[in-house]
Amino acid sequence: MVTLQEIVATEVEYLFGDAEEVGSSDISICIFNVLESARDWGIEVDEYDFFGGVRGLINDALCEMEGA
Repeated sequence: MVTLQEIVATEVEYLFGDAEEVGSSDISICIFNVLESARDWGIEVDEYDFFGGVRGLINDALCEMEGA
């Protein structure tokens, strides 16, 4: 079983691995990709709570990429 954090890490690496700048629309695309992947994996998410929580996970993953 895959976790939401793993889905986020995969999407962030895919979308932003070679990006020089990340804009708010890029983050929105990433959020929707994560939501779709989570549903595909059978992870139930409340969309209202999902956006804020996933945005934080994406920010964490981006910070980890910057530090690497």
